[in-house]
Amino acid sequence: MATVDEALRYELLTDADVTALVGSRIHANHAPQGTPMPYIVFHRVSTERVWATSGPIGLAHPRIQFDCVASRYGQVRDLANAVRRRLDNLNGDIGAPGSKVAVNATFIEDESDIYIDPTDASDTGRHLVPMDLIVWHEETT
Repeated sequence: MATVDEALRYELLTDADVTALVGSRIHANHAPQGTPMPYIVFHRVSTERVWATSGPIGLAHPRIQFDCVASRYGQVRDLANAVRRRLDNLNGDIGAPGSKVAVNATFIEDESDIYIDPTDASDTGRHLVPMDLIVWHEETT
C-alpha cells in the first residue's frame, strides 16, 4: 500500500506544468548532491491522528512540506504556483493505479519566500519556497 507521501509525489510527477519545470526531480527528504535546479524536496513535518475512546479511527492529517528550489526568483515562483495548483484542494483517491490513497481534503496552510546566499564562488545561491500542505486522509489502523 502506498503512503500519502508517495501518492502526492505521483500526483506531481503526472502534472504537465510541474514536470515541464522539474522533470522527475522530486525528492523525499533531500535532493542528491549535484541535483540541477529547479527541483522539489518534500518531507513530513508532523502527523496527527484522530482518536475515539476505543482508539484510532483511521483518519490522519499530516503536515507535509514541499520545498520548491530554483536559481531564479521568477522560476521558483512559477514552480511553487504549479505545485499549489496541483496539490491544493485535492480529494478522492490519489496516487498510482493499484496504490491509491483515499484523501478527504488537502490545503496549503503556509507558504513563504527564502533566499539562500551562495556558499562559494561557484554557487549562484538558491531561491526557496517552502509550502506546508495539510492532508486529511484515511489510513489503515
